[in-house]
Amino acid sequence: MDAFYECAEDLVDEATVKAWRAQREARRKEEEQQKIREAREARKAKEAQARREQRQRESEELTLQYVLWQTAWEADMAQKKLLTTFPHLPVRVCTCTEVSCKLRKVDTGLLACQHDVERFLRASEMYSIAWLRKERLPWHPDRFGQRCDPDFRKDLKKKATEMYAIFETLIKQEMGEDA
Repeated sequence: MDAFYECAEDLVDEATVKAWRAQREARRKEEEQQKIREAREARKAKEAQARREQRQRESEELTLQYVLWQTAWEADMAQKKLLTTFPHLPVRVCTCTEVSCKLRKVDTGLLACQHDVERFLRASEMYSIAWLRKERLPWHPDRFGQRCDPDFRKDLKKKATEMYAIFETLIKQEMGEDA
């Protein structure tokens, strides 16, 4: 095509030659812009896919952490021995960085806030109002206190009270969303 324009330039006037050259240049620039847009879209699609895969891996890891924690907690309950330590959530799942949550984590000694607990429990893939109500029962301070060694009862019961309150908040939150 360029050879045609070069031959044709000798046969037409200067204004027509300039118009042809301008059209060619405009077409070339548009093609370059289109390639840039396509490359940008491909890069964005690739990044979005990588983010989806990362979220999937994190979700699977969190689900595994929940299963391990729940299994260990149930095993402790099944042994019917008195507790001397609190079954804290795994440290890796306690990632909330809100200032009020950080302060509350330190004050209560629970090491987890409502956001951490909610995120962790949602990993169970059974999260619902009925399920939360069922899961809340072992954390009732009086019930939990009966499972504690008398030397550790006061501290453990305080943490159980906080965990029970978090469950209450999550249930109310779910009820509000369902309404």
